[in-house]
Amino acid sequence: MPSFHADLDKWHALSGEEAIEKDLEIYDPHLHFWDPLNEPRGPLTFLSRMLFCSKTVRENILRFMFPSAIQGLMGTLGIFLDPYLPSDYFEDMGDHNITKTVHIETVFKKEESYSENASEDDQEKLHYAAMFEARINKERGKVDKRVANALVAHLNLKQGRAGVQQKIKDLKEVNANLRGIRHQGIWHESKTIADCVEADKEMFLSDAFIEGCQVLEEMKLSFDAYIYHTQLSDLDGLAKALPNLRIVLNHIGQPLGYGVLAKDKESTMTAWKESITTVAKNENVFCKLSGIMCACGWGFERNKLPPTSEEVVKVIKPYFQHCIDEFGVDRCMFASNFPVDKSSVSGVVVWNAYKKLCNELGISEDEKVKLFKTNASSFYSIN
Repeated sequence: MPSFHADLDKWHALSGEEAIEKDLEIYDPHLHFWDPLNEPRGPLTFLSRMLFCSKTVRENILRFMFPSAIQGLMGTLGIFLDPYLPSDYFEDMGDHNITKTVHIETVFKKEESYSENASEDDQEKLHYAAMFEARINKERGKVDKRVANALVAHLNLKQGRAGVQQKIKDLKEVNANLRGIRHQGIWHESKTIADCVEADKEMFLSDAFIEGCQVLEEMKLSFDAYIYHTQLSDLDGLAKALPNLRIVLNHIGQPLGYGVLAKDKESTMTAWKESITTVAKNENVFCKLSGIMCACGWGFERNKLPPTSEEVVKVIKPYFQHCIDEFGVDRCMFASNFPVDKSSVSGVVVWNAYKKLCNELGISEDEKVKLFKTNASSFYSIN
């Protein structure tokens, strides 16, 4: 079967980098596994089974199916057709000492499940997919003790208190490692920037969403917030409304650099920095130092040669340094976001870049342990 990952592997191999500081133990708090050949993933499952189609044909079909905004967000769409399993992940990470991982939901959502008139059957189909993902990652963890030591599952937090409570109970029954929920929230008014079907304008400030998050707080689960930098003020509002809910910001709040904002990076940086400073004042909000994605507009994926760790550090330093300065070392954690970030950077290079960044910033060895391991362990209660 043609493999998009194999092409990326060949490209990344051109960097020639090997892992540094191999003894530093890492708990990776943000990665995804998927197997569209054997999991319920809507049309992606159908496309992944088109064994006799070339990669070019399948990529063209994807480009026809998904708008350019999605392509700008994710880059190489074909990687979502290839299975990405624990063996693939650890091969990508090379000799970095990753001993625990957190699986973040990648449930394929259907738009009708989130409409105002969504039927009970629509909701159950979505819940089945979330339950399937929870169950299969429990089984993967039995095979490899480094895998899915904590689970952040998908759940529609807008469906009402009773529905949220029952579905959390269901998820816990099939996977005791459930530690949090991610209801993806990316939304932007411009059609040149991708939205999630489960998100809408000012969703985090709606009564229904806050009620769902109250259930998370009561059941001692955390909330993973995947948003754009233009929505950070909404997250600030949610954090203030529920000061006891533990929230972790995914991918530094994703400063956008594509679509309508592709040529406006300077003003984006200014707005993002101000918003991060505001959000970080909420002691219940943590930050994942991750997300070297195409959506940021840094352009690594467009180059003939893959980026070196030094090149990555040069780009991410002003962003990650600001997050560490504002949130503090105790509320930040490095993460890979693989395989999504694989379109831009290799697993070996991304962790090398994080380590070199720490060295440039004068971060102590004790602080490194927090950023690479213990903060993730504490936030997600990883034993």
